[in-house]
Parts: sequence; C-alpha cells; structure tokens
Amino acid sequence: MFRTTTSRVLLALSANATINIVGFGVSSAQQTEVYYDACGSSAFAASALTALAATTRLRPSAIHPLHIALGATTTVWAARLFEHLTSRVHRLGGDSRFDAVKTDPAKFSVYWAIQTMWVGIVSLPAVVVLATPAARLMRFGPLAGLGLGLWATGFAIEAVADKQKADWQNRLGAERKGKFIDEGLWTLARYPNYFGEMTLWSGSYLMAVSALPLSAATVTGFAASPLFITLLLTQLSGIPLQEKQAAVRFHGNAAYAEYVKRTNLLVPMFKFSGTS
Repeated sequence: MFRTTTSRVLLALSANATINIVGFGVSSAQQTEVYYDACGSSAFAASALTALAATTRLRPSAIHPLHIALGATTTVWAARLFEHLTSRVHRLGGDSRFDAVKTDPAKFSVYWAIQTMWVGIVSLPAVVVLATPAARLMRFGPLAGLGLGLWATGFAIEAVADKQKADWQNRLGAERKGKFIDEGLWTLARYPNYFGEMTLWSGSYLMAVSALPLSAATVTGFAASPLFITLLLTQLSGIPLQEKQAAVRFHGNAAYAEYVKRTNLLVPMFKFSGTS
C-alpha cells in the first residue's frame, strides 16, 4: 500500500498530526495542559516507528544500520523526554505557559499547531531515512559515526541537566519559589538542556545526510531540522520566554544578577571574558 518513500513519509507525518489533533481536542475539552508534552514526545516516536514499520515491515533483513541508528536515537530521546516532561507537569502541578490560553480554544490551538510543526520539521530527516528502503541507503560511514557521537553528547547533556533540575526542584519543593538552580551544569550555563537538545538534533541531521547520496537538496533541506529547533529555542518559545519570566521573578535580585553575569547563556563551559 505504501510503496514509495513519499507515501511512507506522509504516513509518518499523519501519525504526528493525528496524535496532536486528538490531544488538542481532549485537552481543550478538559481545559488542561497535562497532555501537551506527552503528545509531543509521543508524536516523535510514532512518526519514526511508523516510517520504519511501513518500510521494512519489521523484517530484520530489510533493516539497515542507519535505520537502527536513526530509529533508536529518535525513540530513545522521545521516551526520555516523555518521562521527564510528564513527571514535571505533575510534580509542578501544571505549566505556567498555558495559564492564559488553555481556556481559549483558539489561542490554545496555536500551541498545538506549533507543536505539530515542531515534530514534523525536526523529525523529518530521520523520518525520510526511515522511510527509504535499505537498498537505497549508503553504508554507515564516518559522517554517520560523527553524527551518532554528536547525538550521544547532546543527549547526555540534556538528560543530565534535566535530572539535575528535577532533583533540585524535588529537594526544595515549595521553598524553591524565588530561587534559581545554581548547581551542576547550571553553574556553567543558564540553559544547558537547550544546548543539549540543539546538539543532539545536529547529530541526527549528520546521520540523515550521510544516509542518502550527497546532494544540495538533502544537505539544505534536512538542515531545516537543526535550524528550526535552534530558532525555536533561542528566538521563540524557549529562551525568550524563560528570560522574560526570570526578569520579572528575579527583578532586583543581586544574587541572580551575579549568576547571569558569570554564566554562559547556552554552552555549559567556564565563561571567559567576552563570552555569553
């Protein structure tokens, strides 16, 4: 039924859209944000597994090493994100991003539309490779190895940063109000988790580019994935929103001002003169 790469890619994208449409419908009816992150992370895994299953029918002989690499990295990351974000929303009792919109279906739908776009664009290089038969893929070479190493580095940074912040939140409980985390990777950067996420998707991009015959179309087209996640986290919903909230929450807080001065914004490394 799904005999072409394009048809299998569209099937995977439809899995993403379906999860988010259903998630929005249920969430809007209940006026809750608790399903938002669960749907987003699940959509990544569903897209990858749908493409792989449609291409290989899960026959071992039809699965290429690059299928394994991109399928495993996408689903492992999605599973970790699912656990982290669903635990966080229940631990914190909600997500302040949605306080002003979850009772307004029109505004709330924008967030779900952005999430659907996020999943579709960021996962697309992996999905295209997973939707391509093994016979048409290149061998697992040095560029793929570099990409896998970069993914592993980013994954470790994001996972450690998220764990450190979750432990800090659990330890302080209600006493964390008016305080900020300044331990572990967070002593080096204010958003090490975002840096890890941008890094791992850059690694996924390299693996995907290495999987197909080199062309301007794949190199530039697939680049939309790491570029979009970088734009989203640094210019749209990530850092700008967090910085705006911090400016209000820590206004006049000398300790926080000093923390900002001595830490990098993104890269978890010791700050040198002139860096940010």
